[in-house]
This record gives sequence, structure tokens and C-alpha cells, in this order.
Amino acid sequence: MPDPDVLRVAEVYQNFAADLAPLITTMAIGADVPLVDSAFGKVQEGSPIAFQHPLPVSRIIIRHVDAPPPPPLDNYHLEPTSVQFVCTHQQQLELECLATALERSRQIKVATREQSR
Repeated sequence: MPDPDVLRVAEVYQNFAADLAPLITTMAIGADVPLVDSAFGKVQEGSPIAFQHPLPVSRIIIRHVDAPPPPPLDNYHLEPTSVQFVCTHQQQLELECLATALERSRQIKVATREQSR
């Protein structure tokens, strides 16, 4: 557990000018913010340490004997999705600019065939 005095930053530095108080006074540390576990022990929820150094996750897989068996995946397949993308007017215009007739695409292919040499 952190030292309780660390959680009373505002009280301790209340008489200091903002430019003389330590940087920790700008972090909104207080006793009312809950503590969470991190790699360095208990830290306040929402602090950078809580996000950047979370409690390490165990890589050990524990199989419970009373867990139900996994479902059979022999003939499993995903159903086709019914999600459709609808372009905005600007996106539609940009896509239409890319469209090329078959004859024009053949002309471009012939004209650019030897350009890498």
C-alpha cells in the first residue's frame, strides 16, 4: 500500500505557489480515488502507471476438470455477413474517378508495358 501521506498531496502543498509546487500536485491525487493493482503495487486508478504497467498476466493455462467440453468444430463455418458499406457522396465521386472502361485499360496496359526499363 502506498504511504497515506502520498494520497494527501493537495493538503500538504496547499500553501505553495503553483510554479513552486512539485509536479505531483497537478495529477489530481486524492484519497477518494480507488487504488488498483499494477506491476509496482497499488496505484491510483487512471494513473499512467496503471495503464502502462498493469499487473502481469499469468501465461499458465489451468484446465478445470468440471468445465464443459469445447464445442465440436468439424463442420463449423462463418455465415456470410449482411454488413454493407454505403459511400458518402464524396467517396462515391472518388470511386467513380477510378473507374476505367475495358478498352481504355487495355490501352494503358500497352502504353506502360515497357516503362520499367
